[in-house]
Amino acid sequence: MSEPNQLKQILGQLAAPKRRHELAELYHKALRQTLFSSRAAIRPATLKSIAEAEVEAVLECFRAFDPAQARQRGVQLCQAGLGSEALLHLAQVTRHFCLASLPEDLRLPALEVVEPYHSAVMQGFTQTGEAITLEEQERIRSAFQTNIQRYAAQTALAAEIAGAATSILDMDELLATSVESIQARFALYYAASF
Repeated sequence: MSEPNQLKQILGQLAAPKRRHELAELYHKALRQTLFSSRAAIRPATLKSIAEAEVEAVLECFRAFDPAQARQRGVQLCQAGLGSEALLHLAQVTRHFCLASLPEDLRLPALEVVEPYHSAVMQGFTQTGEAITLEEQERIRSAFQTNIQRYAAQTALAAEIAGAATSILDMDELLATSVESIQARFALYYAASF
């Protein structure tokens, strides 16, 4: 693992306003490129703030790497609506930025921090993504089940009215029976035929 002195040097170089802005722009560009591989919940207007927050999270990992905090960052990115392709692009941008902007003697120590950070972010992201997928599947299943029940009730009512139509010859009585059946089947307060 990197020595504290090296981490301070890395942090000093990456936290400079110019570098911080440059990294935020690279993250923003990567997020824009992967926007359509993300979930529909994400809005293009939020990408810049996500990029800026990622810069702060990466800088924080150089201050004091905390795997739990990195996993929480993955949760946040997933809840924001990013897709896994966007997350991989963010990690790639971080690596390339460290390799391109740091002196040669600080590159390896930087990567020794960045790799575990992105691994922990991915763990949080994946766990949250699985939970979101299960929730979405349950909502779809529930909506599908509701539609099936509604269709079954409509089909049963149609069969009931068809049965009444074969046994009731008086049109007024048939309409009254049909309206009563519709009202009772769907628990309607009022039903009428015109």
